[in-house]
Amino acid sequence: MAQSTTPSVIRRAAGAVLFAVVFWAIVALSDQFNTTLEVPLRVELPSNQALTEPIPAMITITTRATGWSLLKMLATGRVECVVYPPVAPAGERVVGINRKGLLASIRTNISDAQQISVSPDSLTLAIGPVDTKTVPLSPEVTINTRKGFQVIGSLRLEPDSVALIGAKKVLQDITSWPTEAVVLNDIHRPVSQGVWVSDTLRGIITPQTRRTQLFADVQEVAERSFPDIPLINRGTISDTSKLLILQPQRVEVLIRGGASDLSQLDPTTIHAYVEVIEGVDTLGVAYPRLSLPPGLNVAVVSIRPARIRYFFRREIKE
Repeated sequence: MAQSTTPSVIRRAAGAVLFAVVFWAIVALSDQFNTTLEVPLRVELPSNQALTEPIPAMITITTRATGWSLLKMLATGRVECVVYPPVAPAGERVVGINRKGLLASIRTNISDAQQISVSPDSLTLAIGPVDTKTVPLSPEVTINTRKGFQVIGSLRLEPDSVALIGAKKVLQDITSWPTEAVVLNDIHRPVSQGVWVSDTLRGIITPQTRRTQLFADVQEVAERSFPDIPLINRGTISDTSKLLILQPQRVEVLIRGGASDLSQLDPTTIHAYVEVIEGVDTLGVAYPRLSLPPGLNVAVVSIRPARIRYFFRREIKE
C-alpha cells in the first residue's frame, strides 16, 4: 500500500515546489530593477540635410522598470534613441546633444521605464546639405577556383554603378563604391550571384541600389598549340632593292587559357612578327612576338623557335 502512494506523494511535492517558484517569480518581477541595454541610435533630419561625420550606431542606456516591464522590453526589442536636431536652413552646421537631450530621445513601448544614464553622455552632429552622385560599383569579391580552373577576364557587375545620396561634402571625395566583401571557394563553373552593395557609411551616405548581380567567367585551364603561324616583319626597309629573309618563316605557338576560349580561337587571327629595321638591326637575330585578337584573355606559353635568324639579300633587277 505504501508503494502505491509514493508516486502520488511525489506529484504533490513537485506541484507544491512549482507553485512556490511561480509565486516567487510573480512577486520578484513586480519589484523595480535596473538594467543596461545597447540600443540603436538614429538621427532624423530634413530631406535636404545629412550628416557629414559618422556617429555611433549604438548607445548604452541604464533603465529602471519592473521586472515584467523589462522582460517585455527585452522580448519585443522596441527601444531606440531617436534624435531630432533643431530645424535650421540648409548649410554646414554643428549641433550638440547633451545627456538630458539623449535621455529624452529614448523611445520604448514601456510606459513605466525610467532612463537613468546614457553612454556616451553627449553627441556632436556635423550636418550639411544633401547631394546625389553616381559612381561605379567596385566588386570586393575573392574567387578561389578549384585546381585546374581559373577566372577568365574581369569580374562584371549588373548594374555596374550606384546612385549615392548624402552630404555634399562627403560625396565630393567618393569616386567608386564597393560591394560587401564576398569570398567564393571551390569554383569550377561560371558565376552568376547576387551580392549586397556596401552600407559602410550608414547614416551619412545612402546607396540607392542595395543589391547587384556578379558575373565571372570560370573555365578549366587548357593549352593549345598552333603550328605553322606565318612570320612577318613590321620593321622598315627603306631600300626596295633589299629583300629580308627570315629563317624560319613560320613559328609554332603554345597558348594557355580557358578551354572554351581556346576551342574558339581561329588560327588565322594569330599574327607572329618581328621588327627588323634596315640600318639599325644588324645582329642577324630577332625575337618573334605575337599579336592576338583584342579582348582575348589568354597567355602565350612559348613561341618556337624563340629566336630566328635573318639576313638581307639584294634583288637583281633585269
